Amino acid sequence: HHYWVHLDGAGVAAMEPLLLPGKKLTPVQLTGVKMQEYFEMLLGQMEHSTVDSMVTTGLALHEMLALCARSILAEAETTSARQVILQAAETLRKNYQKELSLADLLADAHMSKSYFLRLFRRYMGTTPYNYLVNFRITQAKELLVLTDHSVGEIAQKVGFGDASNFSTRFAKATGQSPLQYRKSALKPQEGTR
Repeated sequence: HHYWVHLDGAGVAAMEPLLLPGKKLTPVQLTGVKMQEYFEMLLGQMEHSTVDSMVTTGLALHEMLALCARSILAEAETTSARQVILQAAETLRKNYQKELSLADLLADAHMSKSYFLRLFRRYMGTTPYNYLVNFRITQAKELLVLTDHSVGEIAQKVGFGDASNFSTRFAKATGQSPLQYRKSALKPQEGTR
């Protein structure tokens, strides 16, 4: 079944900028059966013409509007939060060579630490620190294969403080030391000469 209702009045006009951005109809995705219940109640009330049924109808229509508005606001909030996290990840990638702190990311995010960490894990699949370390290791792999820089030089270039810390993190992530990785990556593949 398809249900359709046309609403007008002061309450609707107040919600117009939210429900009709740019004066264009915007589809609103609603889950659950609440909206269907309101429509069925409205259809049932149409047979009555009492003051009580008119008040009930008016309340149901406003509840329907409120459901649409809450859905639009929740979607906008989710999109906005996702953008904040994507921007934080971009900041980590652009500044991976520098010393970064969670406070640096939070200053741009304008949200609490716990909420930011929860959102970062939801959208990026890991913590900001692990994201940064993994990105640094990816960059280090490239440098190990494409340059002849020492492990210490590469550690500095990718933002690790020292070669020891870098080697430990690299081995934990890849299962090989940086030098073993370089050797295995540069070794000719079997069967090729």
